[in-house]
Amino acid sequence: MFVRRAVLLMTSIALLAGTSARAAEDPQALSPEYFRTHTAPADASFFISNTPKTERGDRMVVRGLVTDGKAPVANASVYIFHADNDGRYDPARAIPGEGWETPRLHGYMRTDSVGRYVYGNVYPKPYPGGTMPARVRFVVTAEGFKNRAIEVWFEGDPMITAELKARQAQQPDAIYIRPAKRDTNRVWQITNDIVLERN
Repeated sequence: MFVRRAVLLMTSIALLAGTSARAAEDPQALSPEYFRTHTAPADASFFISNTPKTERGDRMVVRGLVTDGKAPVANASVYIFHADNDGRYDPARAIPGEGWETPRLHGYMRTDSVGRYVYGNVYPKPYPGGTMPARVRFVVTAEGFKNRAIEVWFEGDPMITAELKARQAQQPDAIYIRPAKRDTNRVWQITNDIVLERN
């Protein structure tokens, strides 16, 4: 169920974004090979903050719990990626949206014994000239559970139109709209808990 909805998500986003075929989020990205090659190393930490000091943009921290709906899922792989302050995955690529397969800003984590993950980087911007909101993207895998591909949009983003809200409502397992709030240090704080379905 999660994978089927995520395929629909990527297809609809490609159409809405109006990007080229090369830039479109190909549903084949959800193949078993994609999930296998985007799995965190076995010794990865539950926490990563790898933002260079020279990186432009507001800082953000994304955190959450991975569970089966009742109990934490320890040692789950959480891969997060997103665009930069200019809305690009790779500044060298000419077309906005290109480079999502090998994004510059990303991180791999393994949840700890209570299912936690914490990721620090810069708050993304939307693709320049595009119609999609800023987003953080997740690839989550764990032994004994179904793979998940998720997008998080930010509550209050003016680019989340009524049409996009309707699409999100049709795909609640693939797209989440989460609050993003600045703390006293002006760092954006986002919480995204993830529920995995057993095989």
